[in-house]
Amino acid sequence: MLKFFRKIRWRLAANNQFFKYSRYAIGEIVLVVIGILIALQINNWNEERKDIINKKLFKRALIEDLQKDTANQNHVIQVAEIHIKVFGEIITKLEKPDVTFDTIVKLYTSGSMSKMGILPPNKTTFQSLMSTGNIKVFTEDEIQELMNFYDNIKLRYHLIQYRYDYSYEKYQELNDKFGFLWKNEKNGPVYKILRKEVNEAEFIRMYDLALHRFLQASRSAQEHSEQLLILTNELIETLSLDPD
Repeated sequence: MLKFFRKIRWRLAANNQFFKYSRYAIGEIVLVVIGILIALQINNWNEERKDIINKKLFKRALIEDLQKDTANQNHVIQVAEIHIKVFGEIITKLEKPDVTFDTIVKLYTSGSMSKMGILPPNKTTFQSLMSTGNIKVFTEDEIQELMNFYDNIKLRYHLIQYRYDYSYEKYQELNDKFGFLWKNEKNGPVYKILRKEVNEAEFIRMYDLALHRFLQASRSAQEHSEQLLILTNELIETLSLDPD
């Protein structure tokens, strides 16, 4: 085999073809390298194109999630406004100088306070992007902006729900101790006995505390939801801008 290649080399040298062959071989190598580079570039372009398309789809999905949140936030604001008015009116009546204990009991039994709450933020798309690694189609600044936004709304939603839960807890303590006042039959022996033993000052204190807690919770819900609405709409606007 070595003899065979030696003969070819000798013939090329003898015919003065060696340098011509070398130039041809180098040219072939250069063409192969250029072809590989072009193929890699085309592949990169395709990947970038896929990322651009996917990013647009992810943005739309994020916007849909955020729009659902704005509907929830608007609802919370509307309900909070109603509660602020109602609790404010009851507290005003409670603090009148001529108010009687029977009037206070009537205020207490005129309407129940249902447990309040707020739907958690819709993070379906964001969590999916994070868990699958598809978040990488966004820039580092965009990723940081999304993370800051969801951290912010998580905190605000937590504060709203915490105040609601605490308020309802105080109201339940009131009901546990004085719930018998809701009895329809006021002339029955059970009601009369329990009514005689009522510590009126304690009842008023607990009722007043529950009302003020609900009022504060409603104001907090309104304030935080309004801020959330602003932040959410700003992010929707940012995501809607499509420089790609």
